[in-house]
Amino acid sequence: MITRRFWPGRISGEPHRTRFFGQWASPSSWILLLLLLPIPLLPSIAHAQRAISLDFASGWEQHTQGAWRMRFDHRGLLAMRHPWTESQKGGSASLHREISVPSDWREPISLAFYCTDDYQAEGIAPDASWLTAEGFIGHRFKQVLVDGRVVWSADVADPCPNGTPSGIRVPLPVKPGQKFLLSLLAYDALDSRTPSEKDFYQPGDSGRTRQEDPGAFRFQTHIYWGDVALLEEGAEWTLGKRPSEKDVNTFHRDHWPLPPLGEPWSGPIILEVSKPAGVPKEGFPARCGIPLRPAQETGANQAMLRVGKRRIQANKTVSSQWPDNSAQWLLFDFPVFPDTNTIELAFTPEKNDVNAYGRIKPLNPGIAIEIDDLRFKSVPDSMLDSVCFRNAPAITEAHLSALVEGAEIRSAAESFSIVDDGPFRHTVLIEGRIDNNERVYAHYRMYLSVYRRLPYLLCRLQLINDTGKPLPLAGLRMAFTFPENPTEPRVPSGPVGGEFTLRQISENDRRLNESSVNPKTPFYVAWRGGAVAMRHFRELFPKSASLKDKTLVIDLAAAESSPIVFTPGEAKTHEVWLAFGDVDPVAFSGAVSCPPILQNPAYFCSTGAFGPAWTSDVFPALRDATETAYTGKTWEDLGQKYGLRDFPDSPYYGGLPKWSNNYYERMLGLWSEWLIGNGRAWFDRAFEVCRHVADVAIIRCDIPGKDWRGALHGPGDNHVAGPWHPNLRTEGLAWFAHLTGEPDIYDAVVAAADYCIRVRAAMDNPSVRDHAGPLDAVYSAFALTRDPKYMDEEALRVKRILEIMDVRRGAWAETHGSQVYKGNVPWMMAQLARPLYLWYRATGDVQAAQALVGMADAIVCENTDWDTPGAVAGYSHNPRYAPSSNYDLIILPVIFAAHELTRDPFFLDAARAQWDRLNRAKTFDSPLNCFWNAPWLMYGIKRQAAN
Repeated sequence: MITRRFWPGRISGEPHRTRFFGQWASPSSWILLLLLLPIPLLPSIAHAQRAISLDFASGWEQHTQGAWRMRFDHRGLLAMRHPWTESQKGGSASLHREISVPSDWREPISLAFYCTDDYQAEGIAPDASWLTAEGFIGHRFKQVLVDGRVVWSADVADPCPNGTPSGIRVPLPVKPGQKFLLSLLAYDALDSRTPSEKDFYQPGDSGRTRQEDPGAFRFQTHIYWGDVALLEEGAEWTLGKRPSEKDVNTFHRDHWPLPPLGEPWSGPIILEVSKPAGVPKEGFPARCGIPLRPAQETGANQAMLRVGKRRIQANKTVSSQWPDNSAQWLLFDFPVFPDTNTIELAFTPEKNDVNAYGRIKPLNPGIAIEIDDLRFKSVPDSMLDSVCFRNAPAITEAHLSALVEGAEIRSAAESFSIVDDGPFRHTVLIEGRIDNNERVYAHYRMYLSVYRRLPYLLCRLQLINDTGKPLPLAGLRMAFTFPENPTEPRVPSGPVGGEFTLRQISENDRRLNESSVNPKTPFYVAWRGGAVAMRHFRELFPKSASLKDKTLVIDLAAAESSPIVFTPGEAKTHEVWLAFGDVDPVAFSGAVSCPPILQNPAYFCSTGAFGPAWTSDVFPALRDATETAYTGKTWEDLGQKYGLRDFPDSPYYGGLPKWSNNYYERMLGLWSEWLIGNGRAWFDRAFEVCRHVADVAIIRCDIPGKDWRGALHGPGDNHVAGPWHPNLRTEGLAWFAHLTGEPDIYDAVVAAADYCIRVRAAMDNPSVRDHAGPLDAVYSAFALTRDPKYMDEEALRVKRILEIMDVRRGAWAETHGSQVYKGNVPWMMAQLARPLYLWYRATGDVQAAQALVGMADAIVCENTDWDTPGAVAGYSHNPRYAPSSNYDLIILPVIFAAHELTRDPFFLDAARAQWDRLNRAKTFDSPLNCFWNAPWLMYGIKRQAAN
C-alpha cells in the first residue's frame, strides 16, 4: 500500500467499507481519527455563496492499494491508474477529505464533479472482427462516498460516449452545518481471473482462447476526476477548464494578429540549379516555382532571375498570393545551360521585354506558331502540321489516335487556345475527344510548348476518361510523319537501320526487334537533324517506338495483346519531347528524364510559404539517418511498382491487387524530405508520386451510383476503392502545383474540397484521422483561393471537432485495435494538428488553437509514461501495442506548437524530453508514411533553441 500526504497530518488505512468492502472494518474509527487531527476546516460562507470548489491543490489525502497509482496532472485533473496487469480483489485508489457544510445553506446539498475513464464493455457484443476485447463487467467501480457510504457508483465498463461530459451531480445525505468525510474511489470488487456473468473475450486475429492468451486477464484503466464542488439547493455549476485553455486565450489576446511565419533573409537569394543528368549544350528549359515572403522586397513586379548581372529571359506568373495580396509563389519558365550552376532571385525595376521573334496566330480553325527557327500549325485533324526548323521541313504531320475495342480512332480537336505567349515559353492548348459514331471514349488535353532560342517542342498529353465507363485502351499513339525517311536512326543501344520496333514490356524488359537491350537507359530515338525523347518511358510501361515508311509511332500504351482498362474518372499524363538540329540525344534524353530545378532549402523555409518549416541542419541525427538509408535507392528498393497505372505505388495491406493510393500522405511526406534539405532525389520522388495520384486517384467525373466526383480513391483494389477520409489530404498536391506549375493540379485541390463540402465528409465520424483529411483538403483550397465558402466550411469543421473531443481532458477518445479500450491515438491526433495550426494562423479562429493545445495536453498527460518524461506511447493507447517512438516525428510538432500558443514551459519541457528520446532511439519512420510534419518539427527544434 502506498500513502501520499498533501496537507499537514498523516492518515494511513484502508479504503472505506461499502457493499464491495464487506471484509473491511467499519469507517467509524477513521472518522474519529480524522476529527482528532488538526484539519483546517472550510469556513462558513454567506448565503450568496452557493457553491464551494473543492480544489485538488490542498486538503486531500490519497491512498492506493495493489497496483493502483494516482497523480494530479497539468489539466487540473486527478488521474487514477491501474496498469495493464491482472487486477486483484480489493485493489483501490482513493482520495478523501473532511468537509463542513455551511450552516446557512439550503437543502438538498449536492456534489458536482467531472469523471470519465478510458474503458468500456457494457453494450459491446463479441464479433468476428480483428479487434480484440477483454470484457470485464462488474469488476471495477468508480465511486463517491460520504462517511464511508456509497452515494454514487458506476462500473468503469460503462460506455464512453464522444464529446465533453456535462458532469455529474449527486445529492448527498448531509445537512447544513454537518461535517463529513468525502471520498473519491476506484475499487476492484473482483480480480480479473474471476469471471462475472457478463464477462466476454474476443481474440481478434490471433484465434487463441482466453486461457491461451497471456494478455486476456490484464485489465488497464485510467479514471479522471475534476471540478469537484459542494452545492446548495439551486446552485449552478459549470465544468472547469484546463489551465491551457486560459493560456491560449491570453496568448491570442496579446499576440493576434501573429507575424507571418518565416524569418527575414539577409543577403542575395542564390538558388542552386540542380541538374543531375546535365543538359545539352544548347541548354534546356526549366519550370520552377519560387516562394516569396509576404510583401517581400517590392514583390512580383520587380522579381527577376539573373546569372551574375545578366538578366535571364523568363516567363513569370504569380501562382498564389498571401492574404495581404502580395505574391506568395512565382512560377518561372527559363533556360538552363551547362555552365549554369546558380541563379539569383533579384528584385529590380521591370524592363519591357518585347517579343520580336515569336508569335502565335489563331487560325479558323486551328492555331499557328512561329518562334525563332521553329514554326508549325495545329489543326483539327493534326496536332502538328508543317513543322519547319530553320525554314526546312522537319515533320510533315503528327496526329494522336487511340486503339480501343479493336479499332484505331483518330483524335478530334474541339478547341485551340493560347496559354502563354512568351517571352520565353510559348504554349497552346488543344482540347479534344476520342470517339466514334457509337460513343465518346475519352477526352484529352494537349499542351504544345516551344521556347525562345531553344530547339525543342514539348507535347504534353493528358488523356482523361471522364465518360463514366471503363476505357479498355490497347494503344495511345502519336504518329510523326517525316518528309523523307529519317537518316541514321538510332536508339540508346545503337543504330537501328531503316525500320525497327523498340518495346518497353516491363521495367526490366526492353526489346529492340525482339532482342533484349538495357531496359533502364533514358529513352530516345534520334536521326540526323532531330530526336524524340519521353519522360518515364520505362516507368510507365508498356511503351513502344517504331519507325516504318517515314513514320515514327510512339505508343504511350502499347497494350494491344492485353488492353489496359482506365476506370471512370482516371487520367494519365505523358511528356513527349522533340528536338531539332544537332542535339546530343543522350544529353537531351537525360534532361527530359531529370529536368533542372531550382532549390535552396534554407531560403524556401524562411519564406513561410510552406508553413512552419526549417532544414534538417537542426536535427543531424535525422539528416544522417536519411542519407544512410536512402542515398542511391531506387523505387524498387523502396518497394514501389512500375506500370502505366501503377507507378510509383506499392501494395496495400494484404498485397495486390490492393494499392496504397497515397497511403499515408506520401505526397507531402516526400516534399517535406526534399524541403528540409535532404537532396534532389526527394523532389523527383515527390513529383512522380504526385503525378500518379493526380492521374489515377483523383475522380474527374461522375461514377454511376457514387457521389465521388472530386474525391481521391482510397487504398484498395485496382486504384478504385471509395474515398477514405484520412487520405483526402491535398496540401501535398498544392505544393506540387506551386513548385512545378503542373496545369491541372489547382483544380484538383479545389475539387477535393468541394467534394468534402458536398458530402459532409467525416462530419459525424468518431475517428480523429477521418476529420484530419477533409480539414486539410478544405484548408488547402482556402489557402489557394481565399474563397469565403472554404472559410465558412473550415470554421464549421473546427466547431464539430470540439464537439467530438472531450475538451475538459483535451482528449480525442477512440478505439484502436480494441473494442474495450478508448483513448487517444497520438499519431492520428497529430494528423489533425497541422491544418488546425495553419487555420488558426490564417484566420485567428482561436477554437482551432484550443483544439490543438487540448490534444497536446492530453497526449502529454495520458499517453506519456508516468515515470519517464518524453516516453510517449505514440502509436496507441491500446495496451496490447508496445510503446514506440516511431511516430515521434509527427507527434513532436504538436507539443512544440502547444508551447508556441501558450508560452507554458510544461509543453516545452515535454517536447524536449520527447525529442531527447527520439535522438537516442533514432526510430525515424519512412518518408512514405506520416512524415509530413518533419519541416514543422525542424521549425519547433530551431525555435526551442531560442527559449
